[in-house]
Amino acid sequence: RVDAADVSAHEFAALCDSVAACSRDKDALFSDPRTRRLVLLMPESSADQAQALFASVKARLKQEGVGQGGSLLSKVSAIVVPNGNPFENAESFLGYVLDSE
Repeated sequence: RVDAADVSAHEFAALCDSVAACSRDKDALFSDPRTRRLVLLMPESSADQAQALFASVKARLKQEGVGQGGSLLSKVSAIVVPNGNPFENAESFLGYVLDSE
């Protein structure tokens, strides 16, 4: 889950594009431009793979000159939830992730 409330609409769109470009075919990306919240589901992934994704997104943003890459990512709060823990089911996980408060 990424909460990017402190970024511009342009930066958020660039972030979404970069995450989509760096994700795998089996990953699922959901975003809400209104709340500037993005969720990427990465099935069968490790914490190392999540870190590799962040590094790839940062490099891509720098390459494209959007928000200085690292500067933009420093405004983003990201939460990694391995294997859905501590959530009991998908409904409670998505409720937490998509809650706009």
